[in-house]
Amino acid sequence: WLMNGTNVAKSDVFLPSVNDTKWRIESIEDFNRDGSVDLLWRHYGAGANMIWLMNGTSVLRNDVSLPSVSDLKWEDK
Repeated sequence: WLMNGTNVAKSDVFLPSVNDTKWRIESIEDFNRDGSVDLLWRHYGAGANMIWLMNGTSVLRNDVSLPSVSDLKWEDK
């Protein structure tokens, strides 16, 4: 949902699907400081980490890899 304060501006916005259910969104941040929220994904079967750089609901890049974490039970709390 795209929000305008506490009001729903648009409720039918979808992101591309990810076929492997072990990929989960771990965090949302503006990683590249362009004013758009980006997605940090973590693969809970392999320890891989990936950032999707976004422009609103459009994916600019989905190939920004981060170092893997070998401890599959690792969580940022």
